[in-house]
Amino acid sequence: MPQTPGEHHYAEALDSLRHSYPDDDDIRHQAPYLLMAFGNALAAAQGWTLRGMDAIDFALMKQYGWNPLILRELSDREKAVALHETLSGLPLDDAGLKVWREHYLGYYAYGDNPTLEDLWYPDGTWSYP
Repeated sequence: MPQTPGEHHYAEALDSLRHSYPDDDDIRHQAPYLLMAFGNALAAAQGWTLRGMDAIDFALMKQYGWNPLILRELSDREKAVALHETLSGLPLDDAGLKVWREHYLGYYAYGDNPTLEDLWYPDGTWSYP
C-alpha cells in the first residue's frame, strides 16, 4: 500500500509554488496546490504509487488516452474540470489539509475543507476567469 505524503511534502510543494509565482498573490498558487493534493487523494484511493500531478496526469491518460504532449498544453483548471467526476468527494489527507488550512484558510477559502470549487473560484467569486 502506498504511503501518503507527509506534511513536509506539502510544505515543500507550497514553497515551490510560491517561487513559481514570486510577484503574485498567494491566490495564484492555491489552485495548483489543491490539484496536487487531490492527485494525492486519487492515488491513495486507487492504490497507485504515483503522487500529486503525476497521479492527475496518469488519470487523464487512462480516462481519455491523452499523451504527455496534450497534457502539457492543459492548464490546471482544465485538468481539474476533465477529472471533476473522478475527484469529487475524494477526501484530502490530514497532512495536505493541515498545510492548506495554515496557509489559505481565512484568507481565500470559505469553509474548513477545500473543495473542487476552490480550484475554479479561488477568490470566492463565481465568475468564469
